[in-house]
Amino acid sequence: KMIEEDFFNHDDPITGAVGAYQDKFLYFDKTTGQIYNTKGRTMLMGSPIVSGNVIAFSSPSPLYNYYTQLAYYETNTKRLVHTDLSMSGGEGRIDVHGGKIAFISYEGVSGANFSGTDLNNDGDTKDFILRYHDINLSAAVNTGAEIKISAGLSASDYLIAFVTSELSLGGDLNGDGDTVDDVLRYYDFSN
Repeated sequence: KMIEEDFFNHDDPITGAVGAYQDKFLYFDKTTGQIYNTKGRTMLMGSPIVSGNVIAFSSPSPLYNYYTQLAYYETNTKRLVHTDLSMSGGEGRIDVHGGKIAFISYEGVSGANFSGTDLNNDGDTKDFILRYHDINLSAAVNTGAEIKISAGLSASDYLIAFVTSELSLGGDLNGDGDTVDDVLRYYDFSN
């Protein structure tokens, strides 16, 4: 399946936020030759990701200006789901595979009413944290792992690969005696 997008730069008609939003979020099903309107809206910060029958994307929050939330569309059921989970939009900040959507949340706007939640228990709300949404369970999982947002992430059947900055974390992750490296890590959600 291929994503076809029709973007416009304008103010969001629902939230009133100024920025670049998409009026129509369409997809083309090459098996049927049909173009479908998902009735979803996305921000111009990163491309939607397709895996199987799921299209995952960042969507403007209907309640809070400038915040994005994780949303997905199931092409087999024609169901649009807004998860109300805050996410950081942008290229490489979302991936979907095997019924799980990996994404990055900024602690400062996570939690109820986007008020901020310490997702890795380090005493602040200033980190970017790896999370995933299990579509089959309709549940979000907080890994607690700090992620270097500019490096992105990649998901497979059982793993999410990502990079953590030792400097940001304040610890030696690779055992080389310093805290200045970017270290490749993975989260195994098969257990």
